[in-house]
Amino acid sequence: MKYLRLPSYWDHGWINLGSVFVTQAFVLGLSGCYSAFIGPIMLDFETTSTIATLGYTAYFIGLVVFSPFVYLMISKKGIKNTILFGLIILALGHFFISRVNNIYQFMTCYAVAISLGTAMSGIIPSTTLIDSWFSDNRGKALGISAAGVSVGSFILPPITVELVQSFGWRNTFLAFSVFSVVFIIPLVQAVVRDSSKIFEKSESIIPLVDKPQKSYLDIVRQPVFIILVISCGMGGLAYTGVLINFISIATTKGHQALEGALLISFLTAGMLIGKIIVGIASDKLSASALLIACLLFSGLSLCFLGYLTGYVLMAIVSLCLGIGSGGYLPLIGIFVGNNYEKLDFAKVMGIVIPGVFIITSMGPPLVSILYENSSSYFFVLSTLSLLQTSVAVVLVLLLYVGKIVMLR
Repeated sequence: MKYLRLPSYWDHGWINLGSVFVTQAFVLGLSGCYSAFIGPIMLDFETTSTIATLGYTAYFIGLVVFSPFVYLMISKKGIKNTILFGLIILALGHFFISRVNNIYQFMTCYAVAISLGTAMSGIIPSTTLIDSWFSDNRGKALGISAAGVSVGSFILPPITVELVQSFGWRNTFLAFSVFSVVFIIPLVQAVVRDSSKIFEKSESIIPLVDKPQKSYLDIVRQPVFIILVISCGMGGLAYTGVLINFISIATTKGHQALEGALLISFLTAGMLIGKIIVGIASDKLSASALLIACLLFSGLSLCFLGYLTGYVLMAIVSLCLGIGSGGYLPLIGIFVGNNYEKLDFAKVMGIVIPGVFIITSMGPPLVSILYENSSSYFFVLSTLSLLQTSVAVVLVLLLYVGKIVMLR
């Protein structure tokens, strides 16, 4: 017999949410800083921009490989221990990167240590923790949790650029490692309460009927899985493609590298706003309609970003692109929570997230390849805009016109 605590225990649920917010700001916010390292890595290892961005692709490939196993770690060791182990591995990965001798060692560290540490301390355990503590206001809680990523991505890129320019990229990675050990790991150890501790008899908890967990085949057969992976994957592809190449996009349009880093901050500020808006709106509106709106809004923003050259207008459009792209992460958790049983949440997330990451990881190299062959970021961004819009149109046809698929 399994037990689930009642809403009277939400006090620590909000404390958990706060700690997850901070952790995600650091762990996943760092992924938005990769573009600050591309130039120095190209110079140090005498390689091309395409090869330099492959480290980020290797990171996503590692996430795809390791994410399904996070569910097993959670089921055996609990959510809190999974996050702690992930943070330790992430700190070691940053330390090892500061000591690499060539681009292949750099990519290996990202593919193994950084991806494994991020998988174990990132989206899957965090959303599982929040989902297990919230039933009502789940969309709002997931939106706030996901907003931590945007806060970190807003704050960290300019700081990272300054650290790289002042102390070098190796010492910057070393600083990330030290900060994780000194602040993030002790925070999680002191504050997070593992949800497994509430599955015990008490007057304030109620029993849940045991249900057999779905097999992986049952999970992938459901339309929600395919729609989530393709729709959010394509949204993530465009976002990461722009994010990792944003400094290059800015400098090509006549702006400084630091101004490009600030555009990343506008982009991630929009992500923060988008996550909160979608999280709150999902408790009242259709998640399917919100997903289509996100695709259309970010697609339109990509088109304008390719056309505009003025810095102020680029900043505004970057903010809009972030707002449109911000909804994807909370929507994944909302769709999974609405369409699968609570006991299957971590397992489903463990294969939905890798599916999304497979498509998302194609963004940075795709943008680099398109630009190297066209020498035009207008062409690149227009292509991404067309892809986003096409996915939205297909969803409208499936969900509303033909009513072929029904989602909650």
